[in-house]
Amino acid sequence: MFFFFPYHTDAPLYHYPIGTVLLIVVNILMFVATWAQGPETYATLILTFDAIHPTQWLTSSFMHADISHLVGNMLFLWPFGLIAEGKLGWYRFLPLYLGIAIVCDAIVQFGMLGSSGGALGASTAIFGLIAIGLVWAPRNELSCIFIFFVRVKHFEVAVTTMAGWYLVLNLFFFLLHLWMVGDFALSSEALHLLGFVVGAPLGIALLKLGWVDCEGWDFFSVWKGTAGRIKTPAELQQEVEETFARTDAIREQTAQTEKETALELLREHLQEGRGRIAYAAYEKSRDHHGNRLEVPEKELLQLIDLMNSEKLWSELVPLLLQALEKLPQHAIPLRLHLAKILLQVEKRPRQAMRVLSKLPTTLSEPEQRQRRTIEKHARTAIEEGEMELEIYDW
Repeated sequence: MFFFFPYHTDAPLYHYPIGTVLLIVVNILMFVATWAQGPETYATLILTFDAIHPTQWLTSSFMHADISHLVGNMLFLWPFGLIAEGKLGWYRFLPLYLGIAIVCDAIVQFGMLGSSGGALGASTAIFGLIAIGLVWAPRNELSCIFIFFVRVKHFEVAVTTMAGWYLVLNLFFFLLHLWMVGDFALSSEALHLLGFVVGAPLGIALLKLGWVDCEGWDFFSVWKGTAGRIKTPAELQQEVEETFARTDAIREQTAQTEKETALELLREHLQEGRGRIAYAAYEKSRDHHGNRLEVPEKELLQLIDLMNSEKLWSELVPLLLQALEKLPQHAIPLRLHLAKILLQVEKRPRQAMRVLSKLPTTLSEPEQRQRRTIEKHARTAIEEGEMELEIYDW
């Protein structure tokens, strides 16, 4: 007996998975409710082909044949829901998920009208999310668990590998089924492929419309080889000079205030995934006004992530401090990240310990492990005589 499922992703998450958790809860409640009420209620909610039933386009995606069907779907809804909702927020994610489900079920009911049987399950919509994950986060990884009898193995796999494997596997069995039967017949593989076909264009459209920020690591950037390319010092210097020149030009041609202009320029560079240049624009604006540019939450977190990916750790410290003041809801990951930089880059173990001391006592298991690791290395550095000139109350 073996069992395999992904349970986490390293893709940047800018929103809590409220919608994903809500969908999982509703699926479980629907399963329990229909099981308790009997087969008559069950039969009215799945997708049937005797007539057009628009309500079934929604309800059938929350129906499951048995507990293994439910558990399998929910285990894959979680990580791919994280990727999509983490970039969109629940208020855009839920319409996207439900839209995929409704469109796919409508296509199936119209296409199979007059046939016997039925269809149910969330897998069609989930495969739409898998397609979206492939478009938005192809290079990010999924943390997976593989259980073989009593042995448990943890490993990482790229979203591209996972999505590609399931796409090829379902395509193979769909074609095999088609070849053996000799005519088209509705199958799980056909429903999965339909979800993929509907989800992929939606993911591309949202990306091209700028409704989702993939930080330059989307499928097309990876395909062109431009994702994460480190530019030469000359290129970076040229971009800095162009940035300053463009800032002056924009200020002369627009009626916006200087702070609004700087913020718009910062957003432009963040959209293009240029952390160093975005930080240069941020610093120039602060120097000009004599105080800090007030950066909204989304842009501040984007700038932090980009600077971290470009290893601008020393410059990142003041931004992390600003984020701690403005975003108390993100205090735990921000403090852990700040403590790590203070320890590993700034060589200030005592300061790292002070930062960790202000963490709440209620931490998740991964957060607790990270805290213990940083504290262990900080104590080792202190015992080895690491010197610090200044201590700040961060």
